[in-house]
Amino acid sequence: MIVFPLQKILLYPISLHPQRLLFLSKRYYSSKYHYTHNDCPSCPKDINLPNLRYECRAPPPSVEHAFAVVTNVNGKQQVAKYTCDRGYTYGGGKKEVWCDHDLAKWDIATLRCVDCFTSKSTYKSKISITQGGIPCQRWDSQSPHPHNLEPKDFIEKNISLNEDYCRFVKSSSKPWCYTTDSNLEWDYCAVEKCNRRVENDCGLPKPLNNANPHYLYTSNGATARYACHQLSGSTQNSYCPVSTCTNTGWTAASISCGNDDCVRNSEKYTGKRNCTISGLTCQAWKWKYPHDHRYIAENFPDGSISEAGNYCRDPNGSGTLWCYTTDSGIRSEPCDVPKCDLFP
Repeated sequence: MIVFPLQKILLYPISLHPQRLLFLSKRYYSSKYHYTHNDCPSCPKDINLPNLRYECRAPPPSVEHAFAVVTNVNGKQQVAKYTCDRGYTYGGGKKEVWCDHDLAKWDIATLRCVDCFTSKSTYKSKISITQGGIPCQRWDSQSPHPHNLEPKDFIEKNISLNEDYCRFVKSSSKPWCYTTDSNLEWDYCAVEKCNRRVENDCGLPKPLNNANPHYLYTSNGATARYACHQLSGSTQNSYCPVSTCTNTGWTAASISCGNDDCVRNSEKYTGKRNCTISGLTCQAWKWKYPHDHRYIAENFPDGSISEAGNYCRDPNGSGTLWCYTTDSGIRSEPCDVPKCDLFP
């Protein structure tokens, strides 16, 4: 028997249809709810369900050498903000992970906390152990190994501030330290030069028309995907509702929220989305470069291969919209055009 808190039920002016009660009770016990768009496929069509939104109640994804603090943006959107542990530094990826409130599930965490250096003049990590696993001697100590280092030999111009951390001293090629082993005066630390591009941090993307961004995190950085809240009117010009974070900020994005900007049948879709799920620009179907293919006019619902432009299509009847990309290294990718039954 399902027991559902009466006070929760009375919050909604709805009749207690059994299927609805089952739907709400499952949702209530799986996560805390808020208002948003959701659906109950098994409920009768003449019953209006409340729009529910769910919190991520599970801990955010674990990131090695980092801890997360969960906060709410504007009292609605959950975000987990990561900080690298003592002794580790930012080595790429996004420092934030957002909650997908429709699924009550955290997005993917890509932050890397590593010990590496980009330049000798900026290295201030707090690793204090050698590559052989021996703890470092404090720089302001003369035991077990005496030395004649001075404040001017350090970035901070202060010996004590460097404690027992690995440092670039005396024109060394790698960070090192004196050891606490009386039989080994000094050794390098297990720190290498950073060989990866540090990901950009563009902050929050701006809302676009009547769509709010939904974050997805990939190994290449941050991608903001925009989605319509509702559909109305006609399809606009070609559009790409995906923005990526670059060293100059978020790339331009656009969106169309017309009645035909959703998928009922992938083989009959004639919308004008022209980029993939990751934001790559689609190759025009009439062209065979950079990717060759054998599709002809009969494979498209547009009447001609030219009219199909470089829009997402399903010429092979795969059941999924996709396109060839203009990136010679990536032949094709799917397009995440929403299904029409997701909208009221």
